[in-house]
Amino acid sequence: MADHGRTVQSLDEDPSTGIMDQLKHLIIMIVAIRNSLGPAKLISQARGKSMKDGPVSSRKQPGRPCKLYPFGKYHPPNRYIENNILDITESGASDFIEPCHEYKTFNNTTTKIQTMNKFTYEVICFATACMNSRTNGTIHFGIGDEPLDTYGQVLGVVVEDREAYANELKSAIDRCFGYKHKHIAQICIKPPRFVSVLNKNITSSDKCVIEVDIVPDSAICGENIFHTYNKDTKKARKKAKGKGNVNPETKPQKQFFVRDGGSSSDFFAEEKKYNQFVQPDHIKKLTQLRKQSEEKQLKVIKSSTQGLRLSLEEDPSPGIMDRFKHQKKKTVEILNFLRPAKLNIQARGISTKEEPLSSRKQPGRPCKPYPFGKYQSTNRYIVKNYFDIIESGASDFIEPCHEYKALIFTPDEKKIYKFIYEVIRFAAACMNSRTNGTIHFGIGDKPHGEVLGVVVEDREAYANELKSAIDLYFEHKHKQIAQKCIKPPRFVGVLNTNDTTSDRCVIEVDIVPDSVICGKNIFHTFGLVKDKKEVNGKETKPHKQFFVREGGSSPDFLKRAELLEKYNQFVEPDHIKQLTQLHKHSEEKHLNVIKVSTQGSRLSEMITGGSLSLDKSHFERYVIVTNKSHPLQFKSLGFLGELNPTVILDFDPESAEHGLQCHFKQQSTVSVHLPAKYKITEGVEDIANKLELTRNTSWVFCNGGIEDEVPSEIDEWLMDKGASIRDEISFLCQNDVLQNERFLVIFLLLSTVSDEMDPLVETFCTFYQELKGTEQILCICDNENAFISWRDLIDARCEIDISSRCIYELSLAEVNGTILSLFSKHRLSKNFLTCGGGGKVHLKESVEQSLNALEVHCVKPREKLDFNTVMPNLCSQIKLMYVPIWSLLDTFRCAFLRDCNADFTEVAEQVVTLLMYGHEEQVPRVPVLLMIDDFDDNNKVSDLQQVIDKECAKKGIQGMAAEVIPLESPTNGSNSQVTLQQKSGYTILTQ
Repeated sequence: MADHGRTVQSLDEDPSTGIMDQLKHLIIMIVAIRNSLGPAKLISQARGKSMKDGPVSSRKQPGRPCKLYPFGKYHPPNRYIENNILDITESGASDFIEPCHEYKTFNNTTTKIQTMNKFTYEVICFATACMNSRTNGTIHFGIGDEPLDTYGQVLGVVVEDREAYANELKSAIDRCFGYKHKHIAQICIKPPRFVSVLNKNITSSDKCVIEVDIVPDSAICGENIFHTYNKDTKKARKKAKGKGNVNPETKPQKQFFVRDGGSSSDFFAEEKKYNQFVQPDHIKKLTQLRKQSEEKQLKVIKSSTQGLRLSLEEDPSPGIMDRFKHQKKKTVEILNFLRPAKLNIQARGISTKEEPLSSRKQPGRPCKPYPFGKYQSTNRYIVKNYFDIIESGASDFIEPCHEYKALIFTPDEKKIYKFIYEVIRFAAACMNSRTNGTIHFGIGDKPHGEVLGVVVEDREAYANELKSAIDLYFEHKHKQIAQKCIKPPRFVGVLNTNDTTSDRCVIEVDIVPDSVICGKNIFHTFGLVKDKKEVNGKETKPHKQFFVREGGSSPDFLKRAELLEKYNQFVEPDHIKQLTQLHKHSEEKHLNVIKVSTQGSRLSEMITGGSLSLDKSHFERYVIVTNKSHPLQFKSLGFLGELNPTVILDFDPESAEHGLQCHFKQQSTVSVHLPAKYKITEGVEDIANKLELTRNTSWVFCNGGIEDEVPSEIDEWLMDKGASIRDEISFLCQNDVLQNERFLVIFLLLSTVSDEMDPLVETFCTFYQELKGTEQILCICDNENAFISWRDLIDARCEIDISSRCIYELSLAEVNGTILSLFSKHRLSKNFLTCGGGGKVHLKESVEQSLNALEVHCVKPREKLDFNTVMPNLCSQIKLMYVPIWSLLDTFRCAFLRDCNADFTEVAEQVVTLLMYGHEEQVPRVPVLLMIDDFDDNNKVSDLQQVIDKECAKKGIQGMAAEVIPLESPTNGSNSQVTLQQKSGYTILTQ
C-alpha cells in the first residue's frame, strides 16, 4: 500500500496516474488467473488449499458469488444466502461515490455488552475514516474476514434486539465525537440495516447481516476534519470525576482514522502522516474532489435499457460460466426426476414421515412498509409478518424514519386520543428534526415490527380528530404549516396468513416537513398530555413542549431540567439555519434523479413475439398466472379481456367473492374449475373438449375459494395442492392442447411475492421445466420492489436471472394502455398519451372533454401540422426545416391553447391534469408541450408560466427546471420568433 505522502501527491496531480495504473495491472492479473482457473480452484488456491485432495464431490465447495445490498437503501427486499460470497473485496476510497467496504465476522464475542461494544467501536472507527477520506462506505457485520478461510463469506449473526443497536450507536456517536462535530456525524452515519440471511436451502433463518452506511456529503462535512475520543477512557474519566479523583491516565485518547486500503488506520499515532493529511490545502483539495464527484453523479440520467443489459455487461469468465452451466444442467436433471413437491421437501431436508407442517410453529416473514407518501398503492400487510426495518431517527432527511405503536392493548374509548397524542408528538419531532417520517399503529414494538393490525370502525373520525388536534396543540402561527406537513391517515389492509381478508388494518401517518413550508421555524406544542384527565375541574395553563427525533424515540427537550441544555443548543439560529440548508440540499439532490424507461417498447415486443401488433401476434394463446388483487387495480386491467386468455391460474382464494374473477366475469364468459380436473386420466383432446378450453376462458382456482375447497396457508400449500397444479401445467404444455412455442405464459404479479414457499415460485419452476426455458414466459410486476423480490426468489431457486423477461417500471395503467394500443381497433377508436419509451396510457373521452381549454394531440394517426423551427440543444442550436407535430408525440404530450384569452388559472389546472394523467402519485416522465399562437403581449407567456408553476407546487409536483431557449422560425420569408420555454414538467411553444 502506498504511503500517505504519495496519496497526498496523487490528489494534487491526476488521480488516475499512479493508483489507476496499479489497479489496472492488478485487474489484468486477476482476470488472467480467473480465466485459467475455475472459481472453486481459484478460491481454494487463494486460501492455501490443494486441488489434489480428492474429487470435487468430496470437497466442501464455497457458496455462489452474490451482490451487496443496495447502498443507502433500506426498503429493497434483497436478502443474502448463507455461505455465498460477496463479489467485491474490502477496499479503500476510489471515486468518493462508489462505497468502500469492510467486513467483520462478529461471532467471537461472549456477552451482549462485548458484542455491542465491538459493534459501536468498529462502526465509529470505520465511519470516521470514511468521513476524513470523504468516501462513501459500508461496514458489514456477519461477513467473514479471515483471509485464508471465510473471507467475504455470508455467515450472519443472531440479533435479538435490533433497536438496541440503533440506540447504542447514536449514543456512541455523541460520546466519541467532539461537540462541534456530533451533529455532522449523526447525519453522515446512517442507522444500522439488518439484512436477512436465508439458509442454503432457501428457507428462513434467524440470522442477519448488520450493515451501516456512511455518506460524508460535501455540503455536510465541508472542510472539517474529524477526531474521535476513545469512549472507554472517556466514560472512565466521567466516572472518576463523579468521585472527585480524576486520574490523568483516564484522559480520553484522541484518534484520527483514515481509510488506508481495506482498513482504517489511526494517523494520530503517526505524526508525519497525520501532519501531511490535515494540511489545509490537502483537505480543501479532498473536499473539492468529493464535491465534483457528487455533481458528476447528479448529472447522470438513469436510463433503463434492459433489453441491451446482457450484452452491455462484462462477460463473465469461462470458469464461472462453465460451473454455472454444470450446476444448471444438474438441477434440470433432478427436476426431471423428481416432482417439484418432492424436490422442495428434499431440498429442505424434511422427511415426509415427519409431523405435518401445520403442527410446527412457523415464524412470520419479513416485509416492507407501505410506500412513503402514497395512498393509491395496492400493498397490504399479512398478520404476523414483521417489518424488516427498525424504529429509527433522522438519516438523510428524505429516507423516512419510523415509529411503531401496537394500539391493540388500548381500550376502545381511548384509542383515538392515544392516536392523536402519538401522531402530534412524532410529527412535531420530525418537523423540528427536518426529516420525513411515518408512524404506524397496529405494528408491535414487542416483538419489534410485528404486524398485528387494529379494528377501526369509523375511519373518517380519525382523520377529522387529527385535523382538529393540529389546530389545538400547535401555535397559531404554525397551524397552517403543521396541516401541510402532517398528511391524512392511511389505512392499510391486513390479510390473514392464508391470504384471506380480515377486518384489521394498520393506521399510518406520513410527515413531510418540506423546506419551503417549514423554513427556519421551530415548532413547539402546548398542552399535549399522554392521558386525557381533568385536573380537579380547574383550568391550568398548557405546558410548553419541544419534541425532537433521537434514535427510535421523540423526547421532549423541555420536560426535564437536565435536557434544557440540549434544547438551547438545538434552537440556536446557526444550528437551525444549518439544519434547514442540509434538508433543502437533500431535497434538491433527491429531485435531480430523472428516470427514463424503455419498457413500453419491450412490453410491446415481448407480448406480440416481435410483431408489435396483437392482430398479427406470434402467440395464438395466452395463459395468465396471477395472485391477490386489489380493487384499485381493476380499472387498469382491461387488457385481460382483450387478450382473451385461454386459462387463468388464480391463487387468490377470494377472487370469486370480490377479486379479479368477480370483476372479469362481468365482461367475459368464464368456466370455473379446480386444478384436479386437468389431471390426465384419458386422452388430452377429450379432456380439453370437456373443459371447453377453446370456447371460454378457463378460470382455475389454485388455492381454494370454490366448491368448499379450503384455502391453504403458504407453508401448507405445497403439500395440499402442489401436485394438482403440477398436473394442470403438464396438461396445458401438451402440444395437442396448446401448440408449443405459440402460447405465452404471463405472470401477472398483482401483489408482492416475498416468500420462497409462495405457490407462484413453485408454479414458475414447473413452467420453466415444462417449457425448457423462459422464452415463453413474461412477468409483469406492480412495482420495482415487487420485481426485485421476485427476481431474487427465482434466481435462488432456479439459478437464472429473469430480469430480461420482466416489466416493472410501468404502472398498471401504462401496461394497460400499451397493450390496448397494439390492437388496430383501439388505435382507431381510442386516444392514447405517451408515457415515454414506447409506453402509453389510454386517455378517457370524459377526461379529454374536460380539458376544454386545450386541443390535445394523442398518439394515433392524425393530420400533419408543420413547424419550420429550430429544435434546441443545450450547447448549440440545430436547424430542422420540417418538424411535423406527430414526430413530437412520443417525446411530449402535445396540446394547443384554443383561446389565448382564456383564464390562466383554468389553463394551468388543465395543463397539470394532462401532465399527471396516468402518473398518479408518481413523478411524470414526459413533459407537456403547450403550443400557443398569436399572443399579443409577450409578457403573457411569463404570466402563464407563473400560474402553471403555482399549480404544480399546489399539487406537489417538483423537478428540475430546464432552460428557456429562444428559437428562430422563418415564416413566409420573415424572421418571426418561435420560443420553446421549458419548466418543470411542461413546455410552452409560442410564435
